[in-house]
Amino acid sequence: MKVILVLGLSFLLMAVETWLKGIVSVSGLLAVVSMACMLKAKCVPEVSKRLSEKFGKLWLAAEVVLFVLVGAAGENPGA
Repeated sequence: MKVILVLGLSFLLMAVETWLKGIVSVSGLLAVVSMACMLKAKCVPEVSKRLSEKFGKLWLAAEVVLFVLVGAAGENPGA
């Protein structure tokens, strides 16, 4: 449940950057990194470790998708 909440809040922070573009300067990536630092500093170490392990497992799948998409975007059909 905590992983879904943190992931959802991260996506929300990234969306806020798009929504407020031109009105207020907001960095979604900086906000997500700051949130992660605060969670690491304020959470119980066991909770922080478990969240880190779960996000590590999510990254394994996301890494494959990321590199497949980068490879597909760099494909040159005319060559």
